[in-house]
Amino acid sequence: MSNLTPSEAAQFAFSVIQKLRQSFPDQKQLTLSSTATLLAVLANPGIKQADLEDAVGGVKGGGLSKQLDMFSARHDKTSEAKKLIVKERNSINLKHNDIIVTEEGQRFAIEFATFLNKKLDRLQR
Repeated sequence: MSNLTPSEAAQFAFSVIQKLRQSFPDQKQLTLSSTATLLAVLANPGIKQADLEDAVGGVKGGGLSKQLDMFSARHDKTSEAKKLIVKERNSINLKHNDIIVTEEGQRFAIEFATFLNKKLDRLQR
């Protein structure tokens, strides 16, 4: 695998952002911060919410909970929002939540990985 040029890297990053925006058309508040939260959860299924705060950095407590709720469809129960994650109480320490990737979240992760692999293949030709 060869290195991307700066222009290719920018194209790739832009395509990632656009893909996420297209995947969540009802999410007007989809920010880089909430995108980072989602990607950190997909990279670490079952992560504790407190550990997620450390992994993402800069987003704490209520702000992180709001972002997680957005991807668990808790923000709008009437819409067809994607339910990619669920928050479950940790069985050992009830003060903590484990962030679990749902089957829909796993399908999204596979779709997203396929998209990224195709994009990389095109950029490296």
